[in-house]
Amino acid sequence: MTEPPVEVTITAEDDVADRLDDLTKRLTVARLRDGPVLQVIGMISGSVSSDRLPELRAHEGVKAVEVSGEFALTPPQSVVQ
Repeated sequence: MTEPPVEVTITAEDDVADRLDDLTKRLTVARLRDGPVLQVIGMISGSVSSDRLPELRAHEGVKAVEVSGEFALTPPQSVVQ
């Protein structure tokens, strides 16, 4: 069964910056989706099934894969702030 998708930010190795489009294509084949490519800073954002995170991390040229955190704010009228 496929795990639910998580939002991720992928940082490319420094020497991959000029080939970021190639890395993006390879990550898309690995089922990364919905992601903008931030060419100038060498980052790719998107979502992927959480069971595919090890596959993304194993790609040549990937420095880090970070899962985005979630938070919730209490309503303004709440006693706990």
